[in-house]
Amino acid sequence: MNKLDYENKIYELTQKILDDEILIEIKKQRREEIKEQLQSKRNIKTQTKKDLERELSAIDTDDKIKELVKFNHSKNFLMDVEPNEKVVLAMGINPGGGSEIIKHPEVTKDSIFFIKDEDLKDEEKNSLKIFNNCYVFTHGYHKANYQIFKKINAKAHWAKQGYLSADEICKMVKNSAEYNGIDFKSSEIEKITQVIRRMQKIEGEKNDGPYVMFGDLIWYSDGTQANLKKSLRMEKSNFYENIKKIMELNIAYYNPKLIVVTNAFASDLIETALLNEESNKNREYEDVLYYKNIPIILSGMVSGRRIMDTYSRIRLEDRIKEIYEKVENDG
Repeated sequence: MNKLDYENKIYELTQKILDDEILIEIKKQRREEIKEQLQSKRNIKTQTKKDLERELSAIDTDDKIKELVKFNHSKNFLMDVEPNEKVVLAMGINPGGGSEIIKHPEVTKDSIFFIKDEDLKDEEKNSLKIFNNCYVFTHGYHKANYQIFKKINAKAHWAKQGYLSADEICKMVKNSAEYNGIDFKSSEIEKITQVIRRMQKIEGEKNDGPYVMFGDLIWYSDGTQANLKKSLRMEKSNFYENIKKIMELNIAYYNPKLIVVTNAFASDLIETALLNEESNKNREYEDVLYYKNIPIILSGMVSGRRIMDTYSRIRLEDRIKEIYEKVENDG
């Protein structure tokens, strides 16, 4: 199967485990909450008001809400991977965002590209600010999840040979400029491209471990996990079987050396789905499952509001190193 085939199969399974009617009702409730906030006499910061008005514009009618819920069922989400490429997979519960329909004028691969601040000069950091809120994450989920693999000397996925063509970067700059209301000169694109190429070179030369790929268990965009929980059809008898199938497809596509799940709820779902597999009958570790001969480390969040403490994170990094080296030694 090719990338599109895998995405279609995962998309079909996601449709089975989510109730769109509940997702629609959640958006309707959100619409009323925003209206109430905007109509209240409380002082609202200018930027907050602007953000609320933009979110409301995407859900101010029932038809727009239905369109948004349909749009948030991602269909192009697997990261490009080459055959026999050595990778590890960081997995969460679902993509964030999903508050509005964002249709960029230039179609891109929706690249995830977090900035490695320590590798950049101040002038170079400033040149990449155009991407903020659109493509580049200067902190947060992706960077934090990448860093837990530092003890196996892993590389950021964007350091891969050929990742982000000049044309792709050009499209990303144009989309980001429009989204953030920034004026830019065409000559600045070349400068931005040079900074990105330098980051890629430094990352590729500094680390010699596997590439870190990012995935999610449920491909529906919503920044509030509680909304996702409400909409899961967990009472259906095939729910956990479908979770197992989603994991199987991710493993078949990425062929990862190791999967690390950094979300407690996602970890609970995966553990319930895979606990009775023969490979997990006599578990050596309480926090590690095996499926299709791939180790899956179960953990909580390493970013966000419910972030694990420093010492739990250190133990997670040590476990990753231990299990990864075991996989490599077993050959």
